Amino acid sequence: MTSSPPFTRRAAVQLRGTTGPIWARIYWPPGSGPGRPPPPLLIYFAGSEATDPDPECRQLCLRGGLVILAGPSTSPYDVALADAQAIVGWAADHATELEADPARLLISGRGDGLVLATEVSRIAGDEGWPELLLLTDLATTLERTNR
Repeated sequence: MTSSPPFTRRAAVQLRGTTGPIWARIYWPPGSGPGRPPPPLLIYFAGSEATDPDPECRQLCLRGGLVILAGPSTSPYDVALADAQAIVGWAADHATELEADPARLLISGRGDGLVLATEVSRIAGDEGWPELLLLTDLATTLERTNR
């Protein structure tokens, strides 16, 4: 059994989805909090093939110095997309309350979660939402920059 990397806090949050509640997790990196510059906020969709995204999200949080809001990738696709939009909208509205920088919103995912992230990023641009930076290969980027 592998041990999980350290982090300061983790919390579950229930959001409103199109067909019912959406459960998501929030992760805060070590050293974040009041009196510190707020880190970027990453909205992350692990994808339906992920059995437990917790270890991956902890690693991204720790290595990237990011606040992470991890949402599920549900199916069918139209429901998953609507839920992903709700999660991103909520995150943009509540970034400051999450002790994250509302001017640095990132979105990414793995597998079909990355497909959702890409589509939500496109919709956000088309509809004039706050700017989202789409990270298409987040795990590899962090791996290369944190050696």
